Amino acid sequence: MSSGKSLIFKRKKTHLEESMCSGGLGLDSFSDDLLKFRANVSAAVEEYETNAEDDDAEEAFLPDSTMVQNGTREENFFAKKHTAEDFERSCRVAVSTVVHTRDSAKAQLETYLQQVFSLTPEKYGALATEITKEENPELVLMCTIVSGEGLLAKDANGKSDPYCKMTILSRKHQGSQQVRQKNIADWLKTGLVRDALQTTARPETLTPVWNEHFELSIKDPKDDLLVIEIWDSDEDQVGVTKIKGLRGFGNFIADLRKGVDDFMGRAFYLLSTIPSKGERKSLDLYSHSAKTKWGSVMIDLRIRGLREGLSSAEALAEHLRLTRAVVDSESKVKGHYVRRWNAQLRPNAHLLLDLHAECCGLNKLQQVGVLLNVLLDYHKSYAVQISTFCDLIAHIKSSRHVLPERVLEGKSDRDHPLWVSSLFADVHELGSYIFDVMKDHLLVFDLKTPQGVRRIESHLMALREMFSFQTFTKKLNQKYKSLGKALETSIMSAVTKAFTFLNGKAEPLRNDPEDRLRAFKGLIQHWLHQTQRILKDIVPLFKEVGVDYITWYFRALDPLLCSEATWLERYRAADEESHTVTFELYLSMRDIANLTEHVKDETVRAELKIRNYHLWFSPMVANWISRAQSLCRQYIDKAIQIDKVIQVTDEATFSSSAVDTKGFLLQVGNFWKHLQWPRAAESYSYTAAIVQVRI
Repeated sequence: MSSGKSLIFKRKKTHLEESMCSGGLGLDSFSDDLLKFRANVSAAVEEYETNAEDDDAEEAFLPDSTMVQNGTREENFFAKKHTAEDFERSCRVAVSTVVHTRDSAKAQLETYLQQVFSLTPEKYGALATEITKEENPELVLMCTIVSGEGLLAKDANGKSDPYCKMTILSRKHQGSQQVRQKNIADWLKTGLVRDALQTTARPETLTPVWNEHFELSIKDPKDDLLVIEIWDSDEDQVGVTKIKGLRGFGNFIADLRKGVDDFMGRAFYLLSTIPSKGERKSLDLYSHSAKTKWGSVMIDLRIRGLREGLSSAEALAEHLRLTRAVVDSESKVKGHYVRRWNAQLRPNAHLLLDLHAECCGLNKLQQVGVLLNVLLDYHKSYAVQISTFCDLIAHIKSSRHVLPERVLEGKSDRDHPLWVSSLFADVHELGSYIFDVMKDHLLVFDLKTPQGVRRIESHLMALREMFSFQTFTKKLNQKYKSLGKALETSIMSAVTKAFTFLNGKAEPLRNDPEDRLRAFKGLIQHWLHQTQRILKDIVPLFKEVGVDYITWYFRALDPLLCSEATWLERYRAADEESHTVTFELYLSMRDIANLTEHVKDETVRAELKIRNYHLWFSPMVANWISRAQSLCRQYIDKAIQIDKVIQVTDEATFSSSAVDTKGFLLQVGNFWKHLQWPRAAESYSYTAAIVQVRI
């Protein structure tokens, strides 16, 4: 007679119960439909996620193309929004970008374009030759004045107020007397240079930090020079040459010097030496005679080609088409679009898009915004991993300094540039989609797998990134109030929807009380396992965003379980096997109730009706005891029938009936431990009743 198992646990599960408790995303199938759902869980989950929508959502994601299934036809992603003529235009733009680039990876880009646009080497060569003859893009020097070091002191306090001037000068003029003896301001007056730019002055320092960005037009990158001059600003200051003791002459000299800036050195740099990927360079500053070193200046340099006559709107539209063409190519494997694509573009794809953005004068934020728009559209058809959007939102946050000031100040949308409004609309659409998915996350994600947990984490991190950016938060809060409030609502919605979905699959079984009992037991066991997984993996994720998941989880689950359990009070078991099922149901319900201890709010915890679960089973206790007594009687009868002396240790021998009687007592104790009836007095009386076995 073995010990360690409950007296009423020795029972083989029926086929119906096995099918209801076997796993899957949660509770397994109550019907053939749900069995099919679980059998193809991966595709079903992805389809559910892609199509997730809510009645209140302003922008629901709906499938609008044929999916890749069993060799069915796919709709071309590029062709969904653009024509064949647009594809040819994007091809020409891409070839033009590569033809005019100075990047060392030019040969690799040429090969890449032939793959993206299905060009033969001959066709690509002919198109490149045609473009070279027809186009002559303007070149622009992108220059960032970073800092200065070891500059001259020009003021009486031993400091200076340095600022930087810069211009582009043809190398053929470098040795002329006008260049050697004069400065940039003089060159402008005589037309030697076309234009000049300057930084702001940094007060009282010999190690200024500017970090100011400028763009200068280039005529001939092979022969042009960048000229940088450092000056001391003497605006509204009296000159240091004032002569003390000679008041009249001193004031005269002061008046002459007032507002006259002091030269602090200059540097020349040949543009043809700038690498294709740009460089950071420290340039030494010299006097006019170029014999004396007067400190240095640190600069960042890069040359890009700029498309002339292209408006901002046209540039964005062109970049959108090119990005879509690249994504169309990158997202295919063996000619088919990838479902749940990670959107990891190859290096050549990134380089091509970066070069084109530079040619069109688009900043990094505009470029990321275009990619977000394209990937959102791809997601509606084939799904993109949410971690990709999380990364894009992080890029947008890091580039927010390029947003117009009125945008950062949160002024009306009517004041925003069109591209900013489009970016905000896409972020809002992404946020709405993720919230809609989170309202179904208990059905969408498989919490039994690390992949399912990671997908929930990705959705949460994307939301956190959005809500941590104040400019986006204001717009999102108009709909969702706050991230915490929205997620609390999502938790309760997800529990309700999952419970309704799973419980609905058991509806055909409700007519027969015994089938209904077994179905309800499967449902309770599902929620027990689900709650255990949630406490282990999901609660910590939500804690990171400041949300107490388990409290809102039980606030939603408690009324649903209690409402469904009310029929137990009217249930009467038909046979001994049903007594065993009700006891197993009781144990699962008890374990769920014990998990409510994780609800930290004592008021909320006290209000949970599931903590009084034992009241539903009070009428059944007598049947459990009767069942246990019957089993005990069988064990004792068997022990008497086969009574014989056996050795259980090296020192002593006992009768088998004594050993079996000891096992019987252990079984009684084990039953009492399993029961854990909340009311102690009743618990002891129930156990005592078991041992009152009539032989």
